[in-house]
Amino acid sequence: MNRLVIFGGGITGLLTARYLQDAIVMDSEGRPRNSLASLWNVMPGLCGDLEDQCRESMMEYMKLCDELGVEYKELNLLRVPPRGNKVLSPNETRELEPKLHQESEDLGKVLHVNGEKLLSKLSTKVVKAELKSVELEKNRVTKAVTDIGEVQAEQYVFALGYDRMKLLKSLVDVKPYKGHVIKTPPLGMKNVLLLEDRLGVEGFGYTLLNGDSYPSEEEKIDKGQVEKTLEVFSRYLGLKVNPVEVRVGFRAVSGDGKPVITRLENAIVVTGYRFGWALAPVLAKKVKSMLR
Repeated sequence: MNRLVIFGGGITGLLTARYLQDAIVMDSEGRPRNSLASLWNVMPGLCGDLEDQCRESMMEYMKLCDELGVEYKELNLLRVPPRGNKVLSPNETRELEPKLHQESEDLGKVLHVNGEKLLSKLSTKVVKAELKSVELEKNRVTKAVTDIGEVQAEQYVFALGYDRMKLLKSLVDVKPYKGHVIKTPPLGMKNVLLLEDRLGVEGFGYTLLNGDSYPSEEEKIDKGQVEKTLEVFSRYLGLKVNPVEVRVGFRAVSGDGKPVITRLENAIVVTGYRFGWALAPVLAKKVKSMLR
């Protein structure tokens, strides 16, 4: 019997496995699909009352990236139009972001990680297996069945994120939120930009754009949302933004948008945060502490 099996090969499941070391990770696609449809940012200024935890995540990501040889960088988060008190004049904005000529709001430091490289390094031993059913008796998992057979373990972690088969609906109440990430060539941005309701970051030879997030289980690309994101960035940056790839991802969001960690006798369910990437290291450490 395995000591620990983690279902879900996204960033939270992968980091949990790294912290625990002797865990087996199983994922329906063998790769972190939803975590690949992310901006790979930690933005404490948008984390609300979880700002301190997001700052902790920033430190954890930097430590992890240093260990694994993954690129990262600290940037400013600028919002246009501004909504708060820390407003930068057009001249101050241009000093930080030469392509912008409006007032902006400085929302503080953020961290961008080369997420594709990090996920690749973390997911080398993921077993491709789709969870088909979970049987519960009182407060205990009695059976977990995948498309390659039953999986027996002393402890289970369910870090499924978007639980499309609703296998854990009796344990957690979350809804799937759909979003698009648009990959483009570099656009010359110096910061993470929040333009109206759209976000963008220039990484390492690429730019990632998104901002739409809404309740949906529809997996096909919503061209209207993609076109809106491209229009916003083209207008503010004064150039034509051409996509090279569009990715669709889903988040399992709790009613209040905060993380859900449910403890059973022999299992933990972790999900529910609307900025999944931002808190993954903190949540993984929490799961580790609860399993001891």
